[in-house]
Amino acid sequence: MVHYMFLTPPHTVGLNYRWMMFAPDGETIDKWWRNVSESSLANQVKRISPDFYSLTAFVGGPNNMFEIPWKFVPSMDAETSWFLISDYNNKLAMPYVQPSRVDVRSGDSYYIRSKSRPDYFWTVAPYSSYTLFDETHDKSLVDERQPMIWASDKSRTRFIIHLDGQEGTGNRGTVIINKDPITLTAAVGNHSQHVSVNNHNMLILGGDSGRLYYGQLKNRFLAQSGNLNYSAAIVTENTDAGEEWELVK
Repeated sequence: MVHYMFLTPPHTVGLNYRWMMFAPDGETIDKWWRNVSESSLANQVKRISPDFYSLTAFVGGPNNMFEIPWKFVPSMDAETSWFLISDYNNKLAMPYVQPSRVDVRSGDSYYIRSKSRPDYFWTVAPYSSYTLFDETHDKSLVDERQPMIWASDKSRTRFIIHLDGQEGTGNRGTVIINKDPITLTAAVGNHSQHVSVNNHNMLILGGDSGRLYYGQLKNRFLAQSGNLNYSAAIVTENTDAGEEWELVK
């Protein structure tokens, strides 16, 4: 679906120069913001929410970036389109309504749930904690004391997301985009155990974190069970048939 982002000028400008950007999805807007925030224009734009931004200064003239906002990130011209919704000759703008989305930032904690079945969340539990075992997996492949990642409609665990290598650094708060390498830690205990994939493609808590990219949450992991009465399934890595997961507050 088409996603919208609003860009407003400083209040001293009044109702003029209010822009709307069209993008194919919310991730493209986050990518636009990452480019702006890492450029020389970073101090001229403030992120109020994932889809609402404010210009922090205004200078008139032919080189005024607020009259030509598409030049903030010219490399994304093919992915975005701009529309002036309020200017000197048009003081009114039509409202646009779209679902709110989560602001995913390094260092913050989230629940992870299935996009296709929103009542199923990632949760951490030893394999032996469930009395009904998933018949699609061989129990001999796992240590029954090993904390594993399950998708369940009965419990859920919060996870802390970090840009890879930035735990405990001053980069907390960076907006995360699809191409970013990330680490996930469960918000339990001392937060020292990373989510990783074992030798049997099962997600576990502990071991080496490996290399995981944020965008892979959309297509790399799968939770399914062959038991119709089963309320949880092990989350596995499946590069060919993964389902989409989303982070929620």
